[in-house]
Amino acid sequence: MSSLGISISVKVWNILIDGFCRLGKPWMAEALLNKMLEISCSPNILTYTILIKGFMDSGMVGTAFNILRTMESEGHIPDLVLCNILIDCLSKIGRFDDALDVFVSLLKWKLVPDSCTFSSLLSNICLSRRFSLLPDLVSGFVIDLDLVACNSLLSYFCKARLPSFAVELYNDMLDRGFMPDKYSFVGVLSGLCGAGRIAEAVNVYQGMVLSHLDLDAHVHTIIIDRLIRAGKCQRAICLFRRAILKKYPLDVVSYTVVICGLIKAGRMEEAYSLYTQMEEVGIVPNAHTYDTIISGFGKEKDVKVIKVNPRNQ
Repeated sequence: MSSLGISISVKVWNILIDGFCRLGKPWMAEALLNKMLEISCSPNILTYTILIKGFMDSGMVGTAFNILRTMESEGHIPDLVLCNILIDCLSKIGRFDDALDVFVSLLKWKLVPDSCTFSSLLSNICLSRRFSLLPDLVSGFVIDLDLVACNSLLSYFCKARLPSFAVELYNDMLDRGFMPDKYSFVGVLSGLCGAGRIAEAVNVYQGMVLSHLDLDAHVHTIIIDRLIRAGKCQRAICLFRRAILKKYPLDVVSYTVVICGLIKAGRMEEAYSLYTQMEEVGIVPNAHTYDTIISGFGKEKDVKVIKVNPRNQ
């Protein structure tokens, strides 16, 4: 197109830039931005948003902020989409204060937060565990909650040790006609277990299974983990064995959680048997699995088990 003298629109440049960012090569995307400037094609707010997110996702935060400053120097004011991305990305890399600064700046930029802003803010608060900040930050905050925002709020209530609120919210979601997804299921199961309503949590989980809902490994793992934490190890093991029998999706986290529970219950032979079974079903243990096994058998002073497997050195 360039050699033929065909004018390339900003939309096409943005598609190219986004492609390189998705490939994890934001520096090549930045080279395209410079090429745009050379031929006097002015980037728009979407161009900068794509680039900033690309560098954030690649861990190049300093470069992302340099691009943000360049954008502002050229007279572009951040829009809500960019702010939501900044809050989310900064929270995920532990830059909690920077993320909150972006949120506070919404007023300066005359931007009205939406449900995506709310979800990103809740993620920040949960990750930083500064739960007391929420009431002040959302004072006067009026939005229409969607499923994503409700799921974020469910997670917040569970992590802030307000499990009953999570259960109430889930019931309210059903009354409003929301179709729960796997994140909703995790929220209500965590809430019920956190509120001490163990039998009810098991009944809800079994109802989900019988309804043939699309449950992933995380949903199966969460009920097993919460039962173990509540001291219901045998019940958790039964659910886990049933999940294996029914060929429900389970992953390395599922197995590691059960191994940890068995070790805590002093059922060392079962724990080691389950560990060896992982390889048989094609699930590769991770660092946490090894730490759990070594720590557990170390306390039992069982040096026969604590040995290097030549296949996994």
